[in-house]
Amino acid sequence: KQWVSGFRDYLDFQAKQYDIDERKRISDAAPLSQGTKALMFQKCCSVFNLAMKEGIIRINPTIGIERFKEPESEREFLTIEELRRLQETPPPDETLATAFFFSCLTGLRWSDIVNLTWGEVQESPSGVRIVFRQQKTGGLEYLDINEQAAALLGERAGENEHVFVSLGGQYTARTKIATWVRCAGINKHITFHC
Repeated sequence: KQWVSGFRDYLDFQAKQYDIDERKRISDAAPLSQGTKALMFQKCCSVFNLAMKEGIIRINPTIGIERFKEPESEREFLTIEELRRLQETPPPDETLATAFFFSCLTGLRWSDIVNLTWGEVQESPSGVRIVFRQQKTGGLEYLDINEQAAALLGERAGENEHVFVSLGGQYTARTKIATWVRCAGINKHITFHC
């Protein structure tokens, strides 16, 4: 418990950015941001939680130690007008653009869209429903989608085939979306998650 408390104090009062990112120069000795402190301490606590779960330790030394509060973040978003401008701007990747607009219309996360298969898309006379297990929570979800979102799905393929193929990695998607947003003349930090 003393070690865990000491590690928390180290993160809070002593650790600097260059301690965790060797690319930072010594002269850039900025303290850790609140979000970084919270993330690093949570990872530490997760290790002890796993050790308890697997029977490696009997007492979890992180219990009773105050966690860092996550900072309130102000997320940027696109207005309807900005979405229209984005739609009129040629995207760097058509599949990514389609998946992005699908996400805007449905609220699905990146992880759920990347893993969406045709077996999870159910068509009926009353419309299109997506039945999927959320990647983040593991919960089974039922999502009725409107005609505009359904039109973005494209031509149906095999049950185990992904709906949006060749999306690439999330970092690549982030870079392409940022470029696309700038080309549309939108001065906001927009990611797939926004």
